[in-house]
Amino acid sequence: MLVPVPGFSELPWRSRARALGLAALQLGASHLPVSFAIALLPGAAHRRLRRLAAPLRVPLARPRASIDVGRTLAALADARVPVAVAPEVSIVVPTAGAVRWLELCLRAVAAFTRPGSYEVVVIDDATPDAGAVAAIVAAHPGARLARSDQRRGFAASVNAGVALCRAGSIVVLNDDVVVTPGWLDALLALLRADPRVAWVGPVSNDTGDEASVGADYSTLEELLAFASRASGPPCEVEKLALHCALLDRAAFETVGGLDQGYRRGMFEDDDLAMALGARGKRVLLAPEVFVHHAAGTTLRALSPFEYFATFELNRRRFEQRWQVRWRVREGQA
Repeated sequence: MLVPVPGFSELPWRSRARALGLAALQLGASHLPVSFAIALLPGAAHRRLRRLAAPLRVPLARPRASIDVGRTLAALADARVPVAVAPEVSIVVPTAGAVRWLELCLRAVAAFTRPGSYEVVVIDDATPDAGAVAAIVAAHPGARLARSDQRRGFAASVNAGVALCRAGSIVVLNDDVVVTPGWLDALLALLRADPRVAWVGPVSNDTGDEASVGADYSTLEELLAFASRASGPPCEVEKLALHCALLDRAAFETVGGLDQGYRRGMFEDDDLAMALGARGKRVLLAPEVFVHHAAGTTLRALSPFEYFATFELNRRRFEQRWQVRWRVREGQA
Protein backbone atom coordinates (compact mmCIF):
# COMPACT_ATOMS: atom_id res chain seq x y z
CA MET A 1 0.00 0.00 0.00
CA LEU A 2 1.40 3.40 -1.02
CA VAL A 3 1.17 5.91 1.81
CA PRO A 4 0.86 9.50 0.50
CA VAL A 5 4.02 11.43 1.33
CA PRO A 6 3.72 15.23 1.06
CA GLY A 7 6.02 16.58 -1.63
CA PHE A 8 6.72 13.22 -3.27
CA SER A 9 4.80 14.05 -6.45
CA GLU A 10 7.04 17.11 -6.91
CA LEU A 11 10.21 15.02 -7.10
CA PRO A 12 11.86 14.40 -10.49
CA TRP A 13 10.61 11.20 -12.10
CA ARG A 14 13.96 9.48 -11.52
CA SER A 15 13.75 10.06 -7.78
CA ARG A 16 10.18 8.79 -7.70
CA ALA A 17 11.13 5.72 -9.74
CA ARG A 18 14.09 5.06 -7.44
CA ALA A 19 11.87 5.18 -4.33
CA LEU A 20 9.32 2.84 -5.90
CA GLY A 21 12.02 0.47 -7.07
CA LEU A 22 13.74 0.33 -3.69
CA ALA A 23 10.41 -0.25 -1.95
CA ALA A 24 9.67 -3.15 -4.29
CA LEU A 25 13.14 -4.58 -3.75
CA GLN A 26 12.76 -4.23 0.01
CA LEU A 27 9.46 -6.12 -0.04
CA GLY A 28 10.66 -8.86 -2.33
CA ALA A 29 14.23 -9.39 -1.19
CA SER A 30 14.23 -8.88 2.57
CA HIS A 31 16.58 -11.80 3.18
CA LEU A 32 18.83 -11.64 0.10
CA PRO A 33 22.53 -10.82 0.61
CA VAL A 34 22.23 -7.50 -1.23
CA SER A 35 25.50 -6.07 0.10
CA PHE A 36 27.41 -9.20 -0.96
CA ALA A 37 25.94 -9.12 -4.47
CA ILE A 38 26.80 -5.45 -4.92
CA ALA A 39 30.35 -6.06 -3.70
CA LEU A 40 30.95 -8.47 -6.61
CA LEU A 41 30.36 -5.77 -9.23
CA PRO A 42 33.28 -3.96 -10.90
CA GLY A 43 34.41 -0.45 -9.83
CA ALA A 44 32.04 2.10 -11.38
CA ALA A 45 28.98 -0.16 -11.26
CA HIS A 46 29.77 -1.05 -7.64
CA ARG A 47 29.94 2.60 -6.59
CA ARG A 48 26.76 3.52 -8.47
CA LEU A 49 24.66 0.67 -7.08
CA ARG A 50 26.14 1.07 -3.58
CA ARG A 51 24.92 4.64 -3.53
CA LEU A 52 21.52 3.67 -4.95
CA ALA A 53 21.00 0.84 -2.45
CA ALA A 54 22.39 2.69 0.60
CA PRO A 55 18.98 3.20 2.25
CA LEU A 56 17.96 -0.47 1.88
CA ARG A 57 17.03 -2.11 5.15
CA VAL A 58 18.06 -5.76 4.86
CA PRO A 59 17.13 -7.63 8.06
CA LEU A 60 19.14 -10.65 9.14
CA ALA A 61 17.58 -13.74 10.65
CA ARG A 62 19.19 -12.78 13.96
CA PRO A 63 21.25 -9.64 14.45
CA ARG A 64 24.76 -10.50 15.62
CA ALA A 65 24.55 -7.73 18.19
CA SER A 66 21.29 -7.59 20.13
CA ILE A 67 19.97 -7.52 23.66
CA ASP A 68 16.70 -8.60 25.24
CA VAL A 69 14.89 -5.50 26.53
CA GLY A 70 13.00 -7.25 29.31
CA ARG A 71 16.01 -9.05 30.77
CA THR A 72 18.20 -5.96 30.52
CA LEU A 73 15.57 -3.85 32.27
CA ALA A 74 15.48 -6.39 35.08
CA ALA A 75 19.26 -6.25 35.41
CA LEU A 76 19.12 -2.44 35.73
CA ALA A 77 15.96 -2.33 37.84
CA ASP A 78 17.45 -0.10 40.56
CA ALA A 79 19.07 2.47 38.26
CA ARG A 80 17.57 5.96 38.42
CA VAL A 81 18.78 9.28 36.98
CA PRO A 82 19.80 11.41 39.99
CA VAL A 83 19.26 15.12 40.42
CA ALA A 84 22.18 17.27 39.24
CA VAL A 85 22.55 20.74 40.76
CA ALA A 86 24.97 22.03 38.12
CA PRO A 87 25.11 19.52 35.25
CA GLU A 88 28.08 19.57 32.91
CA VAL A 89 26.04 17.93 30.17
CA SER A 90 22.37 17.92 29.25
CA ILE A 91 21.13 14.73 27.59
CA VAL A 92 18.21 15.26 25.20
CA VAL A 93 16.19 12.11 24.48
CA PRO A 94 13.51 12.48 21.78
CA THR A 95 10.93 9.70 21.83
CA ALA A 96 8.13 8.86 19.42
CA GLY A 97 6.68 5.63 20.77
CA ALA A 98 9.42 3.11 21.61
CA VAL A 99 8.33 3.05 25.25
CA ARG A 100 10.24 -0.01 26.45
CA TRP A 101 13.42 1.15 24.76
CA LEU A 102 13.02 4.58 26.36
CA GLU A 103 12.81 2.97 29.78
CA LEU A 104 15.95 0.94 29.09
CA CYS A 105 17.77 3.97 27.67
CA LEU A 106 17.20 6.01 30.84
CA ARG A 107 18.18 3.16 33.15
CA ALA A 108 21.40 2.56 31.24
CA VAL A 109 22.24 6.26 31.42
CA ALA A 110 21.60 6.17 35.17
CA ALA A 111 23.67 3.02 35.69
CA PHE A 112 26.69 3.93 33.56
CA THR A 113 27.10 7.72 33.85
CA ARG A 114 28.87 9.66 36.60
CA PRO A 115 26.21 10.98 39.03
CA GLY A 116 25.91 14.77 39.21
CA SER A 117 27.55 15.32 35.82
CA TYR A 118 24.37 15.34 33.73
CA GLU A 119 20.67 15.99 33.50
CA VAL A 120 18.12 14.36 31.18
CA VAL A 121 15.43 16.10 29.13
CA VAL A 122 12.93 13.76 27.42
CA ILE A 123 10.89 15.17 24.54
CA ASP A 124 7.69 13.23 23.88
CA ASP A 125 6.85 13.77 20.21
CA ALA A 126 3.11 13.02 20.43
CA THR A 127 3.57 9.38 21.39
CA PRO A 128 0.33 7.35 21.47
CA ASP A 129 0.92 6.31 25.09
CA ALA A 130 1.70 9.60 26.80
CA GLY A 131 0.87 8.16 30.21
CA ALA A 132 3.47 5.42 29.90
CA VAL A 133 6.17 7.90 28.84
CA ALA A 134 5.28 10.21 31.72
CA ALA A 135 5.45 7.35 34.22
CA ILE A 136 8.87 6.25 32.95
CA VAL A 137 10.32 9.75 33.21
CA ALA A 138 8.72 10.38 36.61
CA ALA A 139 10.66 7.43 38.03
CA HIS A 140 13.90 9.37 37.49
CA PRO A 141 14.41 12.40 39.79
CA GLY A 142 16.99 13.93 37.47
CA ALA A 143 14.89 13.72 34.32
CA ARG A 144 12.38 16.23 32.96
CA LEU A 145 9.64 15.72 30.38
CA ALA A 146 8.18 18.00 27.72
CA ARG A 147 5.42 16.81 25.41
CA SER A 148 4.10 17.92 22.06
CA ASP A 149 0.50 17.05 21.22
CA GLN A 150 1.30 17.13 17.50
CA ARG A 151 4.00 15.13 15.76
CA ARG A 152 6.87 17.54 15.00
CA GLY A 153 9.64 15.18 14.03
CA PHE A 154 13.16 14.45 15.21
CA ALA A 155 14.79 17.81 14.43
CA ALA A 156 12.10 19.89 16.09
CA SER A 157 12.13 17.62 19.14
CA VAL A 158 15.89 17.97 19.54
CA ASN A 159 15.76 21.74 19.12
CA ALA A 160 12.97 21.99 21.69
CA GLY A 161 14.94 19.83 24.09
CA VAL A 162 18.10 21.91 23.74
CA ALA A 163 16.11 25.05 24.55
CA LEU A 164 15.23 23.48 27.92
CA CYS A 165 18.78 22.42 28.80
CA ARG A 166 20.97 23.99 31.46
CA ALA A 167 24.43 22.78 30.44
CA GLY A 168 26.90 24.07 27.89
CA SER A 169 27.38 20.63 26.34
CA ILE A 170 24.53 18.64 24.84
CA VAL A 171 24.07 14.95 24.11
CA VAL A 172 21.45 13.98 21.55
CA LEU A 173 20.55 10.41 22.50
CA ASN A 174 18.07 8.21 20.68
CA ASP A 175 15.66 6.32 22.88
CA ASP A 176 16.87 3.02 21.36
CA VAL A 177 20.48 3.45 22.53
CA VAL A 178 22.04 1.63 25.49
CA VAL A 179 25.14 3.42 26.77
CA THR A 180 28.02 1.68 28.54
CA PRO A 181 30.30 2.51 31.51
CA GLY A 182 32.37 5.67 31.21
CA TRP A 183 30.85 6.71 27.88
CA LEU A 184 30.09 10.33 28.72
CA ASP A 185 33.35 11.22 30.47
CA ALA A 186 35.37 9.78 27.59
CA LEU A 187 33.42 11.76 24.99
CA LEU A 188 33.53 14.91 27.10
CA ALA A 189 37.32 14.72 27.44
CA LEU A 190 37.67 14.80 23.65
CA LEU A 191 35.23 17.68 23.26
CA ARG A 192 37.12 19.76 25.82
CA ALA A 193 40.59 18.99 24.48
CA ASP A 194 40.22 21.11 21.34
CA PRO A 195 38.01 24.21 20.95
CA ARG A 196 37.64 23.41 17.25
CA VAL A 197 35.81 20.17 18.07
CA ALA A 198 32.04 20.63 18.11
CA TRP A 199 30.79 17.04 17.85
CA VAL A 200 32.07 13.77 19.30
CA GLY A 201 30.44 10.38 18.90
CA PRO A 202 31.06 6.72 19.81
CA VAL A 203 31.31 3.62 17.68
CA SER A 204 28.33 1.31 17.66
CA ASN A 205 26.94 -1.90 16.23
CA ASP A 206 24.69 -0.13 13.71
CA THR A 207 25.01 3.49 12.60
CA GLY A 208 25.08 3.23 8.81
CA ASP A 209 28.48 4.93 8.47
CA GLU A 210 32.12 4.62 9.47
CA ALA A 211 31.19 4.53 13.16
CA SER A 212 29.76 1.01 12.71
CA VAL A 213 31.96 -1.81 14.02
CA GLY A 214 31.52 -5.56 13.91
CA ALA A 215 29.91 -6.63 17.17
CA ASP A 216 28.57 -9.91 18.52
CA TYR A 217 26.65 -10.13 21.80
CA SER A 218 23.19 -11.10 23.02
CA THR A 219 23.11 -10.18 26.71
CA LEU A 220 23.92 -7.09 28.79
CA GLU A 221 26.94 -8.85 30.27
CA GLU A 222 28.29 -9.64 26.81
CA LEU A 223 27.60 -6.09 25.65
CA LEU A 224 29.53 -4.62 28.59
CA ALA A 225 32.42 -7.02 28.03
CA PHE A 226 32.53 -6.08 24.35
CA ALA A 227 32.39 -2.35 25.16
CA SER A 228 35.23 -2.70 27.68
CA ARG A 229 37.50 -3.88 24.86
CA ALA A 230 36.78 -0.88 22.62
CA SER A 231 39.95 1.07 21.91
CA GLY A 232 41.71 3.30 19.45
CA PRO A 233 42.72 6.92 19.00
CA PRO A 234 40.11 9.53 18.07
CA CYS A 235 39.84 10.29 14.38
CA GLU A 236 38.28 13.14 12.45
CA VAL A 237 35.34 12.21 10.21
CA GLU A 238 33.03 14.12 7.88
CA LYS A 239 29.90 13.28 9.85
CA LEU A 240 28.43 11.02 12.49
CA ALA A 241 24.95 9.78 13.20
CA LEU A 242 22.89 11.65 15.79
CA HIS A 243 21.86 8.55 17.73
CA CYS A 244 24.48 9.41 20.36
CA ALA A 245 26.13 12.75 19.74
CA LEU A 246 27.97 14.99 22.21
CA LEU A 247 27.75 18.56 20.90
CA ASP A 248 29.15 21.89 21.93
CA ARG A 249 25.99 23.85 22.63
CA ALA A 250 27.35 27.20 21.48
CA ALA A 251 28.40 25.75 18.11
CA PHE A 252 25.09 23.94 17.76
CA GLU A 253 23.10 27.11 18.42
CA THR A 254 25.36 29.19 16.14
CA VAL A 255 24.28 27.10 13.15
CA GLY A 256 20.62 27.35 14.21
CA GLY A 257 20.28 23.84 15.60
CA LEU A 258 18.94 21.05 13.42
CA ASP A 259 17.25 21.99 10.16
CA GLN A 260 13.57 21.21 10.68
CA GLY A 261 12.89 21.00 6.95
CA TYR A 262 13.94 17.35 6.82
CA ARG A 263 11.29 14.70 7.38
CA ARG A 264 11.26 11.74 9.72
CA GLY A 265 14.81 11.85 11.06
CA MET A 266 16.92 11.40 7.94
CA PHE A 267 19.78 13.66 6.76
CA GLU A 268 19.70 16.02 9.76
CA ASP A 269 23.08 14.56 10.74
CA ASP A 270 24.57 15.16 7.29
CA ASP A 271 23.20 18.69 7.35
CA LEU A 272 24.55 19.51 10.82
CA ALA A 273 27.99 18.22 9.89
CA MET A 274 28.04 20.43 6.81
CA ALA A 275 26.93 23.48 8.82
CA LEU A 276 29.58 22.94 11.50
CA GLY A 277 32.29 22.22 8.93
CA ALA A 278 31.47 25.46 7.11
CA ARG A 279 32.41 27.26 10.35
CA GLY A 280 35.69 25.43 10.76
CA LYS A 281 34.45 22.99 13.39
CA ARG A 282 35.62 19.40 13.68
CA VAL A 283 33.71 16.13 14.11
CA LEU A 284 35.50 13.36 16.02
CA LEU A 285 34.83 9.64 16.26
CA ALA A 286 35.85 8.00 19.55
CA PRO A 287 36.68 4.31 18.92
CA GLU A 288 37.27 3.82 22.66
CA VAL A 289 33.56 4.34 23.38
CA PHE A 290 31.01 1.74 22.28
CA VAL A 291 27.22 1.98 22.70
CA HIS A 292 24.47 -0.35 21.57
CA HIS A 293 21.99 0.97 19.00
CA ALA A 294 18.76 -0.85 18.20
CA ALA A 295 18.84 1.10 14.92
CA GLY A 296 15.74 2.87 13.78
CA THR A 297 12.91 1.51 15.91
CA THR A 298 10.75 4.41 14.69
CA LEU A 299 11.85 4.55 11.05
CA ARG A 300 11.50 0.81 10.60
CA ALA A 301 7.83 1.06 11.49
CA LEU A 302 7.25 2.97 8.24
CA SER A 303 6.11 1.16 5.11
CA PRO A 304 8.90 0.61 2.56
CA PHE A 305 7.38 3.15 0.18
CA GLU A 306 7.02 5.85 2.84
CA TYR A 307 10.57 5.21 4.04
CA PHE A 308 12.19 5.42 0.60
CA ALA A 309 10.02 8.32 -0.56
CA THR A 310 11.10 10.25 2.53
CA PHE A 311 14.72 9.31 1.91
CA GLU A 312 14.54 10.69 -1.63
CA LEU A 313 12.85 13.91 -0.48
CA ASN A 314 15.48 14.47 2.18
CA ARG A 315 18.40 13.57 -0.06
CA ARG A 316 17.18 16.09 -2.63
CA ARG A 317 16.83 18.80 0.03
CA PHE A 318 20.33 18.11 1.33
CA GLU A 319 21.93 18.20 -2.13
CA GLN A 320 20.15 21.41 -3.13
CA ARG A 321 20.88 23.13 0.19
CA TRP A 322 24.62 22.39 0.13
CA GLN A 323 25.20 22.04 -3.63
CA VAL A 324 26.92 18.71 -3.17
CA ARG A 325 26.22 15.17 -4.25
CA TRP A 326 25.38 12.97 -1.28
CA ARG A 327 27.65 9.96 -1.13
CA VAL A 328 27.82 6.71 0.74
CA ARG A 329 30.44 6.58 3.47
CA GLU A 330 32.43 3.59 4.64
CA GLY A 331 30.31 1.22 6.70
CA GLN A 332 27.08 1.83 4.79
CA ALA A 333 25.39 -0.94 2.82
